[in-house]
Amino acid sequence: MQRRHVATAIEIGSPIVIVIIWWVVTAIILPQASATSAFFFPDPVTIAQAFVNSFLGPGLFEYVLPTLGRFLLGYGFAAVVGIVGGVLLGVHLTARMAALPFINFFRSLPGVTLIPIVTLFLGLGDSQKITLVAIASVWPILINAMDGTRSLDPTIRESARAYRITGFDRYRFVLLPSASPQIFAGLRVSLAVALIVAVVSELFGASGSGSGAGIGFFLVNAQSSFKMPQLWAGVVLLGIVGYSINGIFTALEKRVLAWHRGSRASTLE
Repeated sequence: MQRRHVATAIEIGSPIVIVIIWWVVTAIILPQASATSAFFFPDPVTIAQAFVNSFLGPGLFEYVLPTLGRFLLGYGFAAVVGIVGGVLLGVHLTARMAALPFINFFRSLPGVTLIPIVTLFLGLGDSQKITLVAIASVWPILINAMDGTRSLDPTIRESARAYRITGFDRYRFVLLPSASPQIFAGLRVSLAVALIVAVVSELFGASGSGSGAGIGFFLVNAQSSFKMPQLWAGVVLLGIVGYSINGIFTALEKRVLAWHRGSRASTLE
């Protein structure tokens, strides 16, 4: 219990220490050393003001929510396809051997390299960005689901046969629970990939202000206009979004896989 409190204190305290150091450097040291450096590295108060003005008003609907919507749609589609496809490929050897060359080829391609091709077919709208997120983030989920299904414990497999658990019940009560730890590992990896591709697709394919441009468009617009406080505010926003998404996913994972953690603990005992 004490170790947990110490870890929590460190997790909360370390960002505060970094902000204090940033404020000392940017508000006191840099203005005296170089005006140019002070311009490119604003102090935390200025960044906080830019954050409030940019994202807690109309900017919430113009920049933040569009990016989150595309991220969730693309990631959700990738999760469904990855889990279903991975489990089916893990069960059927012939289909798996036929699909592996294509899986290994496409998973080696960075998602952002597909931007020109997807844009050629889908244009610069939301469908392009959602498709890019789905293509980039599906592979870790699919591969982990496939490997988790293949690594089914032989004892569990024989028990399922003995109790004549077949058909859909075999997937629901045997395969999915057994593969779920690895599936969640793939889902966690894909979270970061999906968010990165969602933002990068907006950097290269933003359609302009007032049309759900997204965080990526905000960043590239601030950079091209030399609005440094706004640029740093966008970076801070991405950090907050990523941290929040990871926290929500961790809480969901602990709840869904509580049985798995309990079984591991009892095994270790």
